[in-house]
Order: sequence, then C-alpha cells, then structure tokens
Amino acid sequence: MNLRFIISLILLITLGSAYGQTSPVVVTSIKPIHSIVSSLMSGIAEPELLLKSNNSAHTFHLKPSQIRLISDADLVITVDENFEIGLKKALTNINSDSLMFVSDTDNLKIYSTRESIFEKDEEHEEQDHSILDYHLWLSTENVQLIANTIASRLKALDPSNEQAYVTNLKKFNLKMDTLNLNLVS
Repeated sequence: MNLRFIISLILLITLGSAYGQTSPVVVTSIKPIHSIVSSLMSGIAEPELLLKSNNSAHTFHLKPSQIRLISDADLVITVDENFEIGLKKALTNINSDSLMFVSDTDNLKIYSTRESIFEKDEEHEEQDHSILDYHLWLSTENVQLIANTIASRLKALDPSNEQAYVTNLKKFNLKMDTLNLNLVS
C-alpha cells in the first residue's frame, strides 16, 4: 500500500512539473514582429501569427478564431493601435498586462509620414498630415530596441526560460550588428 502511494505521489509531482513548464502563448499581429519574436523564442515555442495572408495590416478584420486566439494568449504583441486598425476593438477586451505595443518601446525613432495610411476621402480630407509612420522594423536600431523590450517581457512572463531568452537575444543582436556593418560597408 505504501509503495502505491509513493508511486502515485511521484507520478503527480512529475506530471505537475511537466505542466508547470509550459511555455507562454504569444500572438503577434504581423510578419515582421512575428520574425523578431520567433527568433527570441527559438527552442522554446513558436509564436502565433494573426495576419498570415496578404491582407493589409491597416484594414484587416478578425475572424472568430483569431479573436479566440488573442483572448487565450498570455501576450499579444502588435505595432500600435493606430497601425493595425482592424485590431483596435478586439484589443480593448484584452488585459493590459497581456498586451504589448512595440511603438511604446523607449527610444524608438518614429518618423512622421507625408501621407495618411488611409486613402483620401471626405471623412479623412481634413486629416492632420503629421501622422506617424509605424513601419518601425525598417530601422535596424529600432528592431534591436524592440527585441530587447520583447525579451524583457518574455523573461518576466516565463522566468523558467530566462536564460534561453537571453541567449536568443544575444544571437539576434549579433545578427543585427552584422547587418548594420554590411549596410554601412
């Protein structure tokens, strides 16, 4: 009888620790952000990508399965609520601790655009032309700042994999440094 109890206890502890080691569910809005997060989560888990088709990131509409995906996520990473307009309503239902806008990253260089992301029409005719350009991943400096910020969020969310995030971030930054050198040369 004691042997059964001990075996059952060991089995419960083993199963409990296996379930305790699950990696976080991370959802990204668009491919450039997904690429950064995939590099940081390499060997841990694969982040989910919301916009897999060639639809515009500015105007797409969520399907029920996508709404469910972001509702169940531990972390949802998007560019900015003014960039992925189709996500705006769905993001209001997400706990702010589970939501990250990469545009909130400190020290980013965000430039103004000359034209609106919207086609000109009567509704937007009077629009201010100092709208920000949220294509932040086009600057390698911005990409590194974004990667550092995302890695910090992942480490806080998943401390059991902290060392893997640190290692992946170092590899990612090394690739970006090499890219910068090649661009300058």
